[in-house]
Amino acid sequence: MGDHFSKQAADYSRYRPEYPVALYEALLPIAKNRAAAWDCGTGSGQVARVLAEHFEQVYATDLSAAQLEQANAPANVDFSLATAEQSGLADNSVDLITVGQAIHWFDFDAFWQECRRVAKHNAVLAFWTYGLASAGLPNGFEHYYHSKKVGDYWPPGREHVDCLYESIEPPFECLLNKQLSLNLEWGVEHFLGYLSSWSATQKYREKQASDPVAEVREQLCQLWGEGRRQITWPLALKVYRIS
Repeated sequence: MGDHFSKQAADYSRYRPEYPVALYEALLPIAKNRAAAWDCGTGSGQVARVLAEHFEQVYATDLSAAQLEQANAPANVDFSLATAEQSGLADNSVDLITVGQAIHWFDFDAFWQECRRVAKHNAVLAFWTYGLASAGLPNGFEHYYHSKKVGDYWPPGREHVDCLYESIEPPFECLLNKQLSLNLEWGVEHFLGYLSSWSATQKYREKQASDPVAEVREQLCQLWGEGRRQITWPLALKVYRIS
């Protein structure tokens, strides 16, 4: 897993969308044992904060120290710097493993092995992703996603997001494969901040020494108009029994 978010960790924490209640309502009844959970690729800890309300102990790991500096959660969440493939957790120690919008960066075979190692009997693995947002703009903004501005700068692994993780099949029993949606109302400045948090945007800045978001700001503001817009992302949740 590469570190694609340290340089824009503050933007990631501030502008990335929170996951909907419906996601947790679908997931949590499957995870019946609630002693310990591992939120892998926790970023700034948004999933860990929710899990802390339902589990006695939550372990939240990320390979980005900058991301973890943005994290905050209740006292029963233990944040640590670690990769998905080498978590540092004890054998047979967790009842649930979650990965929100990150598993596409992992070494799959090594991660499945780590899941088996740390999972208790009947433990559950859940991971999810959201795809390309729709903001109801007259001409959309898909051209930004696919254009030479950022389209050529997505790191390997992003193709799994484009198909909503249908290309990722763990060697475990599938318990749930559910399509949801993520719906929020944002102003244009928040949406521009969200674009700034993309890994491809950051990579473009590094390679081209210019800001692609600044280059589309005026056009996007004109398309957006006044006030807030409804933003909708397709959201895919996959849940497995670890064996």
